[in-house]
Amino acid sequence: DVPIEIIDSDEEIDPTEKEAESIDLARVTLGSKYSSSDCKLILRNNRFDLCYKTKRGHTTHDISCEDVIMIQYCVDEQGNDDDLVLLILRARQTEKNGLDRLRKSLLPSDDDISDDLPKKGFIVLELRSTSALDKFLDWANKWPEDLCQYEYYVHGGEFDTHSLQIDKPDCRKSYAETMFSKIEMDNENRRSSLRTRSSSRNKNNNSNKTLVVFPFGGGNVCLNRATENLTELRQLCELEEQEQDEQVIEEEPITESKKAKARSHVLTIREEDAERLEFGEFLNDTLIDFWMQWTMRKEDRGRSPVHIFSSHFYSSLKNDGTAAVASWTAKKNIDIFSKRFVFIPINESLHWSLCVVVNPSSISNSRQLFADESDSRYAEEPASCILFLDSLKAHKKKTVARHVRRWLNSEWKRLKSETDDHVYTAKTMKVFSPRIPYQDNSWDCGVFVCRYAFALFMRRHVEVTVRDVHDSMGMYIGSNDYFLFGMSDIERIRNEMKCLISKLAVFYKNWLKEEKE
Repeated sequence: DVPIEIIDSDEEIDPTEKEAESIDLARVTLGSKYSSSDCKLILRNNRFDLCYKTKRGHTTHDISCEDVIMIQYCVDEQGNDDDLVLLILRARQTEKNGLDRLRKSLLPSDDDISDDLPKKGFIVLELRSTSALDKFLDWANKWPEDLCQYEYYVHGGEFDTHSLQIDKPDCRKSYAETMFSKIEMDNENRRSSLRTRSSSRNKNNNSNKTLVVFPFGGGNVCLNRATENLTELRQLCELEEQEQDEQVIEEEPITESKKAKARSHVLTIREEDAERLEFGEFLNDTLIDFWMQWTMRKEDRGRSPVHIFSSHFYSSLKNDGTAAVASWTAKKNIDIFSKRFVFIPINESLHWSLCVVVNPSSISNSRQLFADESDSRYAEEPASCILFLDSLKAHKKKTVARHVRRWLNSEWKRLKSETDDHVYTAKTMKVFSPRIPYQDNSWDCGVFVCRYAFALFMRRHVEVTVRDVHDSMGMYIGSNDYFLFGMSDIERIRNEMKCLISKLAVFYKNWLKEEKE
């Protein structure tokens, strides 16, 4: 776990070094060593940097193609981004690449390649997608043959992917054994931490003290004052005021029959909720729902291109089926097919992620796209898809997408009066996980969900087209400056949420006094 010092060199930099590409990794194991923080590969000219973060700081191993003596990979279901994608490496342990410091964890590099080798001594990288694996293999295939030391896996100067791929059961039971045991250990530590903190809060007599009931009738003036010197929370106010002044959006008047009758549900924020904004704490559903409500607080719910469900929507959908959530839209006269984005926060297994339904009414264009991808006539037309944003790659997007599509089909039948319950399928409405900022700890997932939602909300008037879907939403997200944030912003957001709630608590207390008078 000792950080490797990177020493500047006076050597002339190869021009191709400027074209270095980065591949984000979900997790890394080097023998018995494990990291899930800030893990990535940086592909350079005939070498790569393996980077990760431990409790002692950031570590970088500069590994040359000459050092590599084995490459294998494992994909549970090849071609599906939701499955386990592992890259297994062996490399010479030298002082230059820093692997010599891990000799107790890694296999000796002079061992012959054999099926009898203990699998715990390998470098195992969990990639976030099969496309990332393809990128690595395509890049490694360009290494000069005279430098490569793993001829056993190379045929005719090109990779033989059959010889590189290993069996799935062998992959999970042997190569990934350390990784999965560490993941379970992390989860147990989180559960234990939550139990300890919950017990501590229960002993605090003030933990159930109500700070603020939101929304309340304090008026926009005091609410705007509460956001002074804040960032995202203030931008939401300023953006709405700007749009009203400039009349950016021109929409047809909404008739009373079409107007959404829903009002945001009332949230009670207590002292124990505010305590979860402290460093190292996990955000709960009250804080997530508060952020979402604050995001939508100035929106006309009927006209807005965004609808946000509470964090209980998905759990009800998954556990009890579409009938359990039918009233969430039917009784409140909400037409989700009039929305560009439908936000669905997900809380499972001590982790938060965000599912976003995009342009559900434009499914016909998406059908055309997958029927003939070469047809450019539809390139700028709106298209449907599902975005799945997970800062840890801890949730199964296939499972989430399956439940969401089933719900969309039920809504389609209810509102369109059609009998076809297979409008939304895995082919017609694909799920994408484009590259986004990821967390480098185990507790900030909820804050990341809030920030993802903010980034997309700020682009709620920018159309998602067939071209974007064809690009797997890579450019749509990649060109969004609101997705340019890091861990320092996440820490700041925690503090600003805490500051906002503290200010609102004062205004709420004064408002209650005025109401009584």
